[in-house]
Order: sequence, then C-alpha cells, then structure tokens
Amino acid sequence: MEIFRSLLLLCAAVVCIAFVGTKALAYTDFGQGRPIAAKDLAGKKFCWNAGGWTIYAADGHYTNSKADHTHWSVPEPGVVAIGQGRRQFEILTDGRIHNYHFCIYCMNRDIDSWGTPCN
Repeated sequence: MEIFRSLLLLCAAVVCIAFVGTKALAYTDFGQGRPIAAKDLAGKKFCWNAGGWTIYAADGHYTNSKADHTHWSVPEPGVVAIGQGRRQFEILTDGRIHNYHFCIYCMNRDIDSWGTPCN
C-alpha cells in the first residue's frame, strides 16, 4: 500500500511539473489588438524590435533586412503568409504591428515581435 501511495504522489508531482512548464512555454500577449488586414501592410516598411526591417510592397513582393525576397499575402484576417510560412499578426492601438509564431527550431518556444512603421 505504501508503494502505491508513493507512486501516486510521484505521478501527481510529474503532472504538476509538466503543467507548469507547458504554461510557461505557452505564454504570449497576442490578442491585444485587432487582426491585421492586407491594407495595414501594403506599401509599408516596418522596423522590428530586434533590429531588422521588412517591406510589404503593394504588389505583394516581400523584402527584408536578411535579403529575403518572396511574396506576402493576407489569406484571412490576422494571418500573414510570407513565402511558404504563415504567422499571426495584429495591429495594436498605438499603430505597431505584433507578429506571433511558434518556432520549432528555436527550442520549441513562442516568438513575439513588434514592428513600427519606418522609412
């Protein structure tokens, strides 16, 4: 009986630890603005909090400070397709854009970025 109780306690502890770790990894503040639309990006350049920039040309061409050249679109409100990838975007009340994606190659973590219109 004592072994059963110890095993039960160990299982409960593992579940608690897993829940806390999952909750911490899943944290993001996405959802503070409105879903982005194509008109919010078209013909604009944004400078990002990490130091890079992107240009969303009105004709659908995409260029960034990493020398990437591809196409962009907004297939549905709040979703921006860049090349083959898709990310969640929102417009914040202060005019910045907020970009969220889950990065499997970045130790399975959430990535949040903020962009400001720039020249």
